Amino acid sequence: MASEVKHTPGPWSVPHFAEPDTNCMCGYVLTGSMFGAVCTVHASGEGDDWRAHGDNPQFAEAVANARLIAAAPELLEAGSALIREFDNIYDVDDGRANIPGDLMALVDKLRAVVAKAEGK
Repeated sequence: MASEVKHTPGPWSVPHFAEPDTNCMCGYVLTGSMFGAVCTVHASGEGDDWRAHGDNPQFAEAVANARLIAAAPELLEAGSALIREFDNIYDVDDGRANIPGDLMALVDKLRAVVAKAEGK
């Protein structure tokens, strides 16, 4: 059963600040459907001294954070689809004995992450 989507619909994107040599600190994650920002990702300078550069993640880490956030709607959709397909292939209610342990552990972890993203 598909859950009702409550977040801003994707796809989301990371604008030019994540491109090399742009020298832009406007760390927005944008939504294509509304042309607005979903969030702002903060970055400090490149140094380790938080007094001089702030205590936010360094720029390269902030860019990686923005890319991860931008992928969130698609990751949630793919994770939910994988769980549905898994449930169609395996009858989990009938028992877990015929499901390889590593696979079951990964699917259980995915279920927990999807539930967390959905606020459950």
